[in-house]
Amino acid sequence: LDKYNLTINAGRNFNSKLSSRFTGQYIYTNSDGRPSQAANNQNAIIGNIYGLPRTVDINALRNNVVDPSTGAQQFLAPSRVGNNPFWIMDYNRNSGVVDRFLGTYTLTYKPVDWITISNNFGADIFSEKRTEVVRGGTAGFPSGGQFEKTDVLNRQINDDLLATFEQNNLIQDFKFKLIVGGNINNRLSQNNEVDGT
Repeated sequence: LDKYNLTINAGRNFNSKLSSRFTGQYIYTNSDGRPSQAANNQNAIIGNIYGLPRTVDINALRNNVVDPSTGAQQFLAPSRVGNNPFWIMDYNRNSGVVDRFLGTYTLTYKPVDWITISNNFGADIFSEKRTEVVRGGTAGFPSGGQFEKTDVLNRQINDDLLATFEQNNLIQDFKFKLIVGGNINNRLSQNNEVDGT
């Protein structure tokens, strides 16, 4: 697992009435060798480990993953069901690369002390490339293995324009605050998948 994170937070007061602030975060994650996760997937390693009888020596499984004469997997049962967990770890590797950017930009203007106009812009952009490989000879995949490549893109852009009117001295012991504004929200989700056997 490789993970990198870069964060920026900067602001500026241009004058007594105009100010701005930018925040940004970039996250990169590269993972390899992740197990499958699904309740009915025989390639999921957790189900195979939890299903092992207590009498099974895990070192015997580690040392007998592949039949030396045939090159086939040594299954947990003669009926060729139940994958050896070391077969899954060694040959059925899942990988993924994630790029994510989260950013905000705020511009604030106060023409007079009781009016504040602000524009808050935000973006969340997320892309992931997943690869799943199932080697031929894996229990539950009688077709001889499987390859799956998935590209995911999610993007959300949000913009809020707000005007705040606040007066505390119009009427004694009475405070007045009015907020008006609008919102634009744009969302995109794409998922492309290629399967092969």
